[in-house]
Amino acid sequence: MSRSSSAASTGRHLRMAAGAAVALGLVLGVLLAAGGAAALRAGPAAGPALAVGPGHVPFSSPLASVPLKPPEIVSFSPTRGPVGTVVTVQGYWFATDAQVRFNGVLATGVHVSPFTQLQCTVPAGATSGPITVTTSFGTGSSAAGFTVTGASTSGWNAQASGTTQTLRATAVLTARQSWAAGDGGTILVTSDGGTTWRPQTSGTTADLSSVVFVDALHGMAAGDGGTILVTSDGGSSWDRATSGTTADLSSLTALGATVWAVGEGGTILVTRDGGGRWTEQTSGTSADLNAVDSTDSTHAWAVGDSGTVLVTEDGGTTWTGQSSGTRTDLTSVTMSGDSKGWAVGDSGTIVATGNGGATWTEQSSGTSSGLTAVTSFGEKRGWAAGSHGTILVTSDGGTIWKPQATGSFADLDALGFSDADHGLVVGSGGLIMVTATGGELPKPVLLKLTPASGKRKALVVLTGLRFRSTRAYGYVSFGGKKSTAYYAWSDTSITCRVPAKAKLGKVKVTVTSATGRSNAKSFRVKR
Repeated sequence: MSRSSSAASTGRHLRMAAGAAVALGLVLGVLLAAGGAAALRAGPAAGPALAVGPGHVPFSSPLASVPLKPPEIVSFSPTRGPVGTVVTVQGYWFATDAQVRFNGVLATGVHVSPFTQLQCTVPAGATSGPITVTTSFGTGSSAAGFTVTGASTSGWNAQASGTTQTLRATAVLTARQSWAAGDGGTILVTSDGGTTWRPQTSGTTADLSSVVFVDALHGMAAGDGGTILVTSDGGSSWDRATSGTTADLSSLTALGATVWAVGEGGTILVTRDGGGRWTEQTSGTSADLNAVDSTDSTHAWAVGDSGTVLVTEDGGTTWTGQSSGTRTDLTSVTMSGDSKGWAVGDSGTIVATGNGGATWTEQSSGTSSGLTAVTSFGEKRGWAAGSHGTILVTSDGGTIWKPQATGSFADLDALGFSDADHGLVVGSGGLIMVTATGGELPKPVLLKLTPASGKRKALVVLTGLRFRSTRAYGYVSFGGKKSTAYYAWSDTSITCRVPAKAKLGKVKVTVTSATGRSNAKSFRVKR
């Protein structure tokens, strides 16, 4: 064989090998994307292997044993941020079963683009440290660590929503049953308090701005282009209703079969039969209406741009303007009974009424962040949410609004509560956070004292929960006397001495941390 023919033959073999490598890469991609990693491992190993990227694929069969390497992390961005930050990780061999951890804490909202990129959300409880990606083939770790900024302990806990679409609405029916809706026709449901969220088929790609449920079966969603969706089976199926408008709809409020919808250009619609037939009402304004709330089938309030507030007391036959005292765009309203209520808006604006809106008085929010949502439980307790992860709470009717730690800088669009403790908030990037403590930081829990008695200056080990990882300004009290000698302090255990001046006999022991004071346990101080 001549040198030229040998070279040509070699070239043909190389091209064939390259073609086989590409084909196998495509097959492998399809199989892994379809969850076929287990099938790839299951077959018998046979034949020589062709190197493809960081792993090896046998020529003999795409279903034969594949000695793939574990995931390899090349880079991630951003390199720092608070809980709720969406992080993009670049590397190799990110299969669709990938689990991501931030310094050991399982991440939420993982979305894999096989095989070289994934996105995830920094989970609540995460601390600074390496990012790891685990698949069926092993675990890969980042060379550098991700820095978690902001509060690492919060009364709000991020959940895996399974979407990166912005969520703009939520309907909280009970502590366990809730829905969320947002861009691209996204509708999600949870029946376990937010631990898991399942997508529902909305049948639309319109951005949805509101969702309401009157019971576990009957609900509605509304959004752009006059879209109104109706369900009578808890969202298993959604049907499009004829709204009679093409205006973007921003908010719904429902009490039984009576539902109002409001939107751009002063649009107000009402149905009296649960969404079967919609009638337009005269609002008397051309301002965009951003929110509506009702207390019965005749009383409702709508708020909108330039401080617009409207009220009806006759089921919407007439809508009357009220003076809000502000020209700021108002984005949300909540009413408790026919007299007490709040409306919120841009630049941290909060206005309150105690007489059904006859007068509205501005309250100090303590923030300049735009507020996009407000809800209440009773006449005294309320929450407001907005941009940059802002959540405010009041327990005195709004005299004082104080911020709650969320650990997120994401923009928050809607929140709701089923009772004074259980609520959720949704926002940009598919963010969902839930609380079982009214949004407050959980207090420490004291479980056990070892020993349960001892002399003054004796060593005592306290076992419990949420003591915080470092003492900072925390302390242990024996019958009102603070211990001054500490030898260990962690989130679950404290070792300290009984105060030298502790009262003799039976005393109550408590732990106080930055989040509050724990329950008490009895300790007997001996002579």
